[in-house]
Amino acid sequence: MRLATALACLCLLAACADPYPRTDLSAADKAAPYPDLVPAEAIRARVPQPRTTPQAQADLDARAARLRARADALRRPVIGDEARTRMQQGVDG
Repeated sequence: MRLATALACLCLLAACADPYPRTDLSAADKAAPYPDLVPAEAIRARVPQPRTTPQAQADLDARAARLRARADALRRPVIGDEARTRMQQGVDG
């Protein structure tokens, strides 16, 4: 039991090690402070509002409709009912 516990602890410690230590950082990089955390609202406030024209919106709506129609066509069964019946008769003998 002690061996299993020691092995589990060793595995947990091994998982904590950095597998890819950074060797390319200079002393200045290592001494640099962490960047300041900025609230998400401050970032979102700087993003401009989307600008779409009525034509662009109509083009997007038409493309979405075509993609939905294509997806519906891909959901249809590949084998028709008649062919499925013939295949089932061949399997059943």
